[in-house]
Amino acid sequence: MFSLIRTLFVLALCLVGIGIYRGWFSLSSASRDPQTNKVNISVSVDANRVKADAQKVKAKLAQEVAQRVRQLDDAAKVQTVK
Repeated sequence: MFSLIRTLFVLALCLVGIGIYRGWFSLSSASRDPQTNKVNISVSVDANRVKADAQKVKAKLAQEVAQRVRQLDDAAKVQTVK
């Protein structure tokens, strides 16, 4: 059970890291309140950028699958001719 939780935690950290790198998430903080010594941190999510990247991945995956199907089809035709 512990290994499952650890794996999910690592995957979540990877997703956050990739998201920050790709610009899906942004972090910002306001100046410290001198009386309470608290700092407010905000997290923003750019849903449009996430959707655009997901569409790019889908298009690339569809292109790769189509190419593999063509290769397998060509190989089957060559074997049929022999």
